[in-house]
Amino acid sequence: MREPQAGFAIISVLVIVTLLGAIAVPLLNTVHKSRESAVSLRVTSHLGHEARENFELGFHMTKLDGGIPSFFKTGISPSVIPIGTACFKRINAVDNEYLGGFDIFDPNIHHSPMTVSNNRSVVTFAYDNGRKTGAVFEELVIVSCAMSETGEIGVYAGKLGVIDGSFYPINYGQF
Repeated sequence: MREPQAGFAIISVLVIVTLLGAIAVPLLNTVHKSRESAVSLRVTSHLGHEARENFELGFHMTKLDGGIPSFFKTGISPSVIPIGTACFKRINAVDNEYLGGFDIFDPNIHHSPMTVSNNRSVVTFAYDNGRKTGAVFEELVIVSCAMSETGEIGVYAGKLGVIDGSFYPINYGQF
């Protein structure tokens, strides 16, 4: 009598091990996808912080130079077209009137030299939007972009009002 019970126990153990193995494979895939998602979220968060820091630097340099910083290049350089295009698409997707009609290929756009470090590219764009009809100030737009080599992007932009040589933030935020 003991032999049938032993056989039944072995078969039960094999069935349980097989079921646990079948359940473990999808769970491992879920854990792997969750880990990839966490890494992507962390990279995007770092890009957002880097874009904000460069925006703040751009704002400060604009105040110090009394306008768009002199070392910013006028026109668009081929090296910044991919990051600029992605950033401007992001801003236009969120608020298509924020940029006031200028785009990456505007001949009057200015940009900082592109910085590449830790697999990230960072560049700041500036544009003098002029004085709007009825406005008491001129408007400068500053857009800072950080992009990873895998295509994730962080965008921070703001508008500055210029009155008698003084600079005032109108609005700014992350896109």
